[in-house]
Amino acid sequence: MWPAPPLVRDTRLRFVLIVTLMSVTASVLITLALFWELTPHALYPAVAVPLLVAPVASGYCAHLYHRLKRLNAELAFASSHDLMTGLLQRGSFFKLAEDLPEGQDVTLVVLDIDHFKQVNDRFGHIAGDKVIIGVAEAIRAAAKDGIAARFGGEEFLILLPGGARSVAETIEDLRLRIAALDFTEPGLAVTISAGLSHTKGGADLDEALRQADAALYAAKEQGRNRLCVDTTGTRRTSVLQLVRG
Repeated sequence: MWPAPPLVRDTRLRFVLIVTLMSVTASVLITLALFWELTPHALYPAVAVPLLVAPVASGYCAHLYHRLKRLNAELAFASSHDLMTGLLQRGSFFKLAEDLPEGQDVTLVVLDIDHFKQVNDRFGHIAGDKVIIGVAEAIRAAAKDGIAARFGGEEFLILLPGGARSVAETIEDLRLRIAALDFTEPGLAVTISAGLSHTKGGADLDEALRQADAALYAAKEQGRNRLCVDTTGTRRTSVLQLVRG
């Protein structure tokens, strides 16, 4: 399932009306300015031709303009989004993150599908794609107040407003929702592990990413299917808070 690009507002009728009105108005003004120099045979075509030609010409131009706008929208969407899931690409994710208000409390989440290689090996890549898409849809719903991206493969990034404790509740609900997904394949069930790191708008997001990745590593070491919050940013010796693990 490929995500649809953003809808382009169709303004073709308005465009046709405006251009037609301008064309007819210009024709009438020119005709009035040259009224005394025009013969009766030239007077009627001078007014009638724009009434016939302008709507057709402006309609065709409007069609081309609308098509160009749609192609531009599709290109912009494809360059900033992962086309399998519809989530942001990592570059666009970090660009949006850099524009957060200075000092705003946010929490970065690094999320990974547990044992995803085994899903592909056992059920095939088509089933693996269904898993990626299903997890992405759950992430999109959970991140409606923030931003989310496919970081690569089976790994995702989420940035949500608030401290680690409040965001942990949201991600825990997401973990449970993903564990309950039905992929219609007998025996196919997936879980996720996640690492969280609190940071501030305007702060170094690379450092927050390192800390969240350390917490994800700890969640995997403790058995997967859980989330951890890194409180210090030291990869192996950090104080880790296990949240409903």
